[in-house]
Amino acid sequence: MTDTDSQDKSAVARGAGLAFLGRLGALVEVISLPVFERLYGLATLGIFLALFALMRVMTYAAEFAMNTCLQRFVPAAEADEDVVHGYLRAALMISGGLSVATAGVIAAAAPYLAALLNAADADAAHLTAIIRLYAWVLPLWVFVEVATGAIRARRVFGPEIRVRIFYEQGLRLVAGIGFFFAGFLSYGLFLAHLASLFIAALLSLHLLSQHYDLGRMLTARLPRDRFRELFSVGAHMMPATACTFALTDLPVLLLNLLIPGASGAVAAGIYGIARKIASVLHIVRESFEYVLAPLTSERNANAGIAAVQAMYSYATRLSCGFVIILGAGLVATRHDILLLFSPQSTAAGAVIVVLAAGRAFEACTGPSAAVIKMLGHRALPALNSLAGIAVMAGLQFWLAPRYGAFGAAIATAIALNVTALLYLAQCHALHGLRPHDARIFRPLLIALVSAALIWPAGQALTALGPGPHFVLCLGAVVTGVVVLLRFGLSSDDASALGRLGRLARS
Repeated sequence: MTDTDSQDKSAVARGAGLAFLGRLGALVEVISLPVFERLYGLATLGIFLALFALMRVMTYAAEFAMNTCLQRFVPAAEADEDVVHGYLRAALMISGGLSVATAGVIAAAAPYLAALLNAADADAAHLTAIIRLYAWVLPLWVFVEVATGAIRARRVFGPEIRVRIFYEQGLRLVAGIGFFFAGFLSYGLFLAHLASLFIAALLSLHLLSQHYDLGRMLTARLPRDRFRELFSVGAHMMPATACTFALTDLPVLLLNLLIPGASGAVAAGIYGIARKIASVLHIVRESFEYVLAPLTSERNANAGIAAVQAMYSYATRLSCGFVIILGAGLVATRHDILLLFSPQSTAAGAVIVVLAAGRAFEACTGPSAAVIKMLGHRALPALNSLAGIAVMAGLQFWLAPRYGAFGAAIATAIALNVTALLYLAQCHALHGLRPHDARIFRPLLIALVSAALIWPAGQALTALGPGPHFVLCLGAVVTGVVVLLRFGLSSDDASALGRLGRLARS
């Protein structure tokens, strides 16, 4: 292995670790769910999660893929800071204008949207006003996404940790509790999200000021040909970005629409709880994609496609091994976690199993989506995501009315992997990139053996009670990860992990 390959792998491991910490806001969100479900009830949580899903998909449509575009164009233009700041200014103008316009349309259409949604009687009377208020989460959410994307484009992956954990997620929990005790029983969750994103937007602006010159940004002018290229790439990438989130978020909304009455809100709540818990697995793969995106753009521009191969296969080996072990632990402890919720939510256990299996298989395809997006393929990401959406929608319309949240989970797991396999095949066919080689067999085998031991061990320890059972299963997961690092990775792969790799192999 060359020194350059070693440095690239170290950059992937270090950046993914920081990105993983940044995405641990998902854990704060998981912790928030039982609190919100106990306070507001499953039906109210369900309608919040349905509208949250709608707004998140609309956010990534209005964001116009500027997050991804900045990670693609900024690293390649760092020799000219005027151009870099021009890209940032143009990205904020495009996404800001679209987000405000989209929020206005949603607010105007609130009565029609409210008529389509199913909610408990106590919430149904307020739905129109809730949608009109909640629509304005869009500009705040879009700004946070584009600003943190601009920071990652500088290959700085740590600063969003404070924004996403302690403010966007942590403050939402505190505000949600506060609004409940203030008597906002139908509005509280929506007001809490607005408040947390407002603070996150202010902090994102502060982070931008540390890595960009905001005064220079206001006066920077992007050359017309570069602006056209930015807009064109965004237009091609936006459907893929929005559809990527639609694959995971829209099942919540479709469940609400397909199952009549308050039962639709409850089914959405059950699926939403399971999806949020299973999302802990996705943040591992997502962390590697976040890091690989700007690194792929930089290495391809400076050293060619061959330089991407080592990073791509290394990220796949780590992602695959970690997610399989974590997935087994999640399945083993799912009933312990669901005890935090009301008895009505226990049906989420089977949904967690299906989604965890889907995420584990997806992780084994590697961060192929990030590679394809960064190598200039404008149409493929949209086509891949639309294929997944079509599969998800078709299966959900068939399965959800019969099997509720469990059917929606099957539809989502299959659709996610249809998209992932398309990206994997395209990396190989178009660029000769192969994330799987002989080096993956050892970490894959260790991960599968660990998973095969964790699940039955968890079953055998159930009699100890939920607290000891959870702790022992968590210990088994940690042991599995240590064994993976010690025996599953080569010395070069482990060394790239820095102190963690050295500690595990000492």
